[in-house]
Amino acid sequence: MSEAYRHRVRSGGCQCGAIRFHATELRDNPHVCYCRMCQKAMGNLFAALVGVRHHHLTWTRGEPAEFMSSDSAARGYCRDCGTPLYYRGVGGEHLSMAIGAF
Repeated sequence: MSEAYRHRVRSGGCQCGAIRFHATELRDNPHVCYCRMCQKAMGNLFAALVGVRHHHLTWTRGEPAEFMSSDSAARGYCRDCGTPLYYRGVGGEHLSMAIGAF
C-alpha cells in the first residue's frame, strides 16, 4: 500500500447514519478473517478488515455500542441498525475496521 493511499482521509459509518467516522491513516494490513467469531459477528463467511490506530480514528457522529465476543476481544456495532463496525483486541493499539463500513 503506497504512502499516499495510506494517508488519504477516509470516512464511513453505519447503514442508518447514526454512526460516522473519519480515519486519517490506515495500517498496511487489509485482511480477511474466516474465524467462527468473525463469521457470526458479520453474518457472513468472512470479515474483510483493515487496521486503524486509535489516534487516527475520530467518531464524528454517535458512538458505537460494543459487546465482548470473548475475554480478549470486543466488537463495535451500531445499536440502531446493527451494522458491524470493528473488532478490537483488548489492550490493542488499533481497531480492525470493517472495510465495508468505509
